[in-house]
Amino acid sequence: MADLYWRGSSFGNIPASRVPSVLSLILYLFAIVACGGFGALVGWAVAGGIGLEGTPMALVAALVAMLVAAIAWVAGAALLSRRR
Repeated sequence: MADLYWRGSSFGNIPASRVPSVLSLILYLFAIVACGGFGALVGWAVAGGIGLEGTPMALVAALVAMLVAAIAWVAGAALLSRRR
């Protein structure tokens, strides 16, 4: 029974062509770090720019950073999908 499950694929029922390569995973990780870093810089600049300090600054910076990082990720994915 298990032989039928594993046959024809490299990881269970996932087709072998759908398994990402190591280079692809490294590029995804780099993109995640780049978008997160960009979001963190923008969040810190916004929170500092409006004069916050301490815990309120950290909370606002984190919220803005998450929003900016998500928007950057979506924008990058949209640009890459247009090239295909």
